[in-house]
Amino acid sequence: MSAPRKIVRTAVNILFKVAGAAIATAPLHRGIRDGAAGNLNQMVLSWTQDTVGDPKQPDIGKIMGTVATAGIGIFIAWLGGQISRRF
Repeated sequence: MSAPRKIVRTAVNILFKVAGAAIATAPLHRGIRDGAAGNLNQMVLSWTQDTVGDPKQPDIGKIMGTVATAGIGIFIAWLGGQISRRF
């Protein structure tokens, strides 16, 4: 395999893995931002609200949205591996 082809394969694979990870963790981004600001209580609250809704009465639609988002992110990462194999 030529060097440029190997570089393209690696770049495509990494690009899809990063994109997949960013999409899969999208429901956690607001909490991560709160935690980076040093507000750990708000971080946990943000994660809860963004993934399951109200902890006392979880929202099935929000839970399914979180599962779908994570699944799409994992699929994109997997797809990148499949595409990079074809190069």
